[in-house]
Amino acid sequence: MLLGLALIGYWGPWLMHPAAPLTLNGYDLSEWVTFLPQVRDGSLPIAALTLSFPWGYSLSIYFARLVFFIPLACVAGLLSVAASRYRGAPATYLRAWWSGLLPHSSLSWALLALAGLCCFMVFPPYEAYIRADYWPEYQPQFIIACFTILIIVSAFFLPGELKDVLQIGLALVGGGYGLWAFLSLRPATLELISVGWARPGWGWLVMLIGLAGLAWLGLAHLFGQKD
Repeated sequence: MLLGLALIGYWGPWLMHPAAPLTLNGYDLSEWVTFLPQVRDGSLPIAALTLSFPWGYSLSIYFARLVFFIPLACVAGLLSVAASRYRGAPATYLRAWWSGLLPHSSLSWALLALAGLCCFMVFPPYEAYIRADYWPEYQPQFIIACFTILIIVSAFFLPGELKDVLQIGLALVGGGYGLWAFLSLRPATLELISVGWARPGWGWLVMLIGLAGLAWLGLAHLFGQKD
């Protein structure tokens, strides 16, 4: 249920407007925010960060798009953690050492499929791979997507306690980034669209409730009484 709230909240409206094209969810905001004047001139804290390394290499991280993909990446990881918890027991004819790591229930496969779909949505569009001028902006997003794949796979290898820690971490990171992004973006959005016409949607709040509940359940399971 809590995973469903987080997933529905991310795809639900974060910004509502009488004009349907301006009613945006978390995924829509990842692209729409890049056109805001305050993001383009760097005045918003979610705009960009440039890291310089001693060997002369510098990396520009464009947060504007990335902060709205991080909650989705965290939800993908949480779906994988849930899939690993409900994978079921292998059939009697499948007794290889690796058979216990695979999903063996319809629920586990469904959760894993949703995790894969969410992870796929985090990857940059096709143009980012064929246009050199696009790649610097999309490179951090590609790294986050690849890291999400590692989380999805590793969830099936972790012991129960580490799964609890991973669940807590993903829920807090996803909820924290989602809240920070929304609160940072809202003043600029209202200034651009007009306070009387735009209002916060319910999606971001529902997502936060789901992620907060998952973090609490992870803590309760980690520090609760073990059977």
